[in-house]
Amino acid sequence: MEGEAVEAEKIRVVVAADEAVASKAAGEANAIKEDCERELALAMPILESAAKALQCITKNDISNAKKMLKPPADQVMVLSAVCVLMGIPPAYKTNPETQKKEVDYLTPAIKMLGELNFLE
Repeated sequence: MEGEAVEAEKIRVVVAADEAVASKAAGEANAIKEDCERELALAMPILESAAKALQCITKNDISNAKKMLKPPADQVMVLSAVCVLMGIPPAYKTNPETQKKEVDYLTPAIKMLGELNFLE
């Protein structure tokens, strides 16, 4: 009987150690969850605002964007981001000043804007 008690005590110690590790991991996971929920609460209004702004874009806006020979830098940045999100690869152009190839998303972005169902 004494041997069984010793064995049971060893098992209890192992289980207690496992419980402590699991409890610590659960606490860390909960902290991560709470942090993610805080970040999501900050991001959701921004996402909703962006979704509303997208509803304001018309075919005429797209047509005007396609016609610009040298669009503003922020427009190029947005079009580049849309290309990345849609998996459209960049073109590569040689910079006349440095003679090095540079990534160009504007050319494929203009092509993308010309697609019939782009706004959808």
